[in-house]
Amino acid sequence: MLNRNEKLFLGSASIIYALFLLCVQDHVFFWDTIQLSSRQAHFFFENGYQSLQLPIDIDSGHPPFMGLYLSSLWKIFGKSLTVSHWAMFPFIIGILFQSFFLIKYFIKSTLVIPASILFLVDPGILAQMSLVSPDIILLFFFILGINAILYEKKIFLILSVSGLAVISNRGMSIAAAVYIFHILHLLLTQKLNFYKTIKATLLYVPGGIIALLFLVYHYRHTGWIGFHQNMPWAGLFERADSYGIIYNMATLIWRMIDFGRLTLYLIALFILIKWRKKINFKQPFKTSALLFLITFILSLPTFLLYTGLTGHRYLIPAIAMASLLYLVLIENTPMQMGLKKALIYISILGLLAGNFIVYPIKISTGWDATLAHLPYYKLRNDMLQYIDNNNIKPEEVAASFPAAGKFKYIALSDDDKKLGEVGIDTCKYLLYSNIFNTFSDAEIDSIFQNGKLRYECKSGQVIMRLYEF
Repeated sequence: MLNRNEKLFLGSASIIYALFLLCVQDHVFFWDTIQLSSRQAHFFFENGYQSLQLPIDIDSGHPPFMGLYLSSLWKIFGKSLTVSHWAMFPFIIGILFQSFFLIKYFIKSTLVIPASILFLVDPGILAQMSLVSPDIILLFFFILGINAILYEKKIFLILSVSGLAVISNRGMSIAAAVYIFHILHLLLTQKLNFYKTIKATLLYVPGGIIALLFLVYHYRHTGWIGFHQNMPWAGLFERADSYGIIYNMATLIWRMIDFGRLTLYLIALFILIKWRKKINFKQPFKTSALLFLITFILSLPTFLLYTGLTGHRYLIPAIAMASLLYLVLIENTPMQMGLKKALIYISILGLLAGNFIVYPIKISTGWDATLAHLPYYKLRNDMLQYIDNNNIKPEEVAASFPAAGKFKYIALSDDDKKLGEVGIDTCKYLLYSNIFNTFSDAEIDSIFQNGKLRYECKSGQVIMRLYEF
């Protein structure tokens, strides 16, 4: 049951999210969503639905649910950026409600609303909500599955696991995390026996069958599962050596504390030092700690063992569960309610301020995990307008990810215009932005030293420059 304030919060938050989407609905596809969402959707939109097998140049080994979902909405409502962004709205609202009920399960005090706000304002979650991102769908089904276990809703658990199975291979691993949590939760809260284990396991069979059918189907058509050496982004799957694993571990720690999350960990450390003997470490804390540990540990193999799978978005489920554990720690620490609320509001301010963290140009920023990237869209339009006004052919302008490529896939335009791929030694013009993380330090120095600056535009902490060579 929801009280008046909780209903008001959920209603107001829904309106805020709607207004948020209104502000970003004309933004072009950004970062990995160009390939995972737009290009896959274009394939089905233009070729029909006779086959689920994607062309090799856009097949990343994942189930093509995102492309099927988005292209279907384009067929009904028309192909546009607005339709694409609003396709995310049901899942964004789903995250709002599911995260609220997750918080409400663990927190019985008046901290529920501020705790829900803290959970939702994580920069990574907010940034992904501004994109047409499959990771938002993944997060929704993940939280839905956890709630289905805690509130004993079998139908919703089947729906959750099936949704995770079709969204991506990582969704399949998150479904495994949900299953492990389910069994361990039963072990902690009930007397687990063989019958209960089988009964719980059966709820995962439909999702497991869906995942298995896709993997078999994909293997029969391609001969590989997950990745192969000839895919365009095969370099991301190169195995890390010993130094690389240590480097990835440091990156993992950085990702977990990045964009204002350090505030939460410092406050948690303060609490543990000051009240360590008085904290209630019983069932609610154990359950939330279990959720975090499972999602975090299952993130480690791919994050640590491969050179290019260290993006912030891969850690969103673990980061979300870390926020939950932090909130449960505050709830179960014997301090005055006023102090608890103050610590949560300080944490909220810390997370919001994290969106202003942008690193120097030679240190990569995870732009798809922070709202700091939002000025990029206007700057892109301004730069393209300058290029057009000065009769510069777009294909003569070299650019890097995520600006390179056909406007058809990035902006859903009807023409075949595109910016060329980066070729610093051969290009006539080069588009540079601190949004681009692919330039090496030497290439950046070469651009600044040898290029003639033709045009520059800035907004917020994002810059965009056109150089002539």
